[in-house]
Amino acid sequence: MADIAAKQQKKRNMNPNSLANLKPRYAKGESGNPGGKPPKAVCITSWLKEYADRNSTIQIDSKNLTFAQAAALSLWRNAAKGEVNSYNVIADRIEGKAMQAIELSGKDGAPLIPEINILLNKVIQVFLQIPGISDEQKRLFADGINQQLKEVVPNLIEGEKV
Repeated sequence: MADIAAKQQKKRNMNPNSLANLKPRYAKGESGNPGGKPPKAVCITSWLKEYADRNSTIQIDSKNLTFAQAAALSLWRNAAKGEVNSYNVIADRIEGKAMQAIELSGKDGAPLIPEINILLNKVIQVFLQIPGISDEQKRLFADGINQQLKEVVPNLIEGEKV
């Protein structure tokens, strides 16, 4: 029995190699990857940029091209023929997609403030209909909403109640 207990205790003890794994591999301030992430393989965008500087009449041996080179060359050739989709792909890859403006407005282009006021008026009216709430509590609630609106929406006209 004692031998079995001793064997089990030996198995439970920590392996000396596991303590070595807890020590950091690198000195403080030293990077484990000093060269950084390896550069990305040449992609279609880089070939699109390279072909952008070439004259369209230069002949390129298409038998020795990679797929990325062939795809980039095909896009440029199609764009030169007038295909707008190919040109758009090239422009998006080289220059990035154009930013699109988004306008938030109310009905028929009106500002959102009046619509917020209408909605809050409805909320206040529903609150005022709740039985058992004193007139003082109702006034405090309505004044609190108006105060919050003035803080959140600075262009709300002073004195304008919801």
